[in-house]
Amino acid sequence: SRDGEFVEALSAQLESRGLRLFVSGKVIDAQVGSGSWMDAIGTAISSSRAMLVVATSAALESEWVAKEWSLFYQQIEATGRGALVTLRVGVGLGNLPETLRTRQVLEAKRGVPLSPVITRLLALVRGV
Repeated sequence: SRDGEFVEALSAQLESRGLRLFVSGKVIDAQVGSGSWMDAIGTAISSSRAMLVVATSAALESEWVAKEWSLFYQQIEATGRGALVTLRVGVGLGNLPETLRTRQVLEAKRGVPLSPVITRLLALVRGV
């Protein structure tokens, strides 16, 4: 999918700059809806200092994406630590859920170099 290709390119660039990533769709190739899927996501989220939500039209319609960022947001609220950053790709700011809209939001455009966005992302997540 276009989203998958975009996330793979973004992930490769972030990893090449030293970030350790957990990309749920890439790492967990188990059956959707299983307890093991949610356990694996929960474990990854609980050990993460930051979460990047790549907000595309498809991602914003996904119940699973919403569960993932909601779980991380709850962790931030409980601990007072963590960075929840949203990267808008082809969606307007008004299309984001309020929780995402009121946190750090960046924008990327398909077909445009990601270098400036990656530089800003690195500054945000390395400061956590």
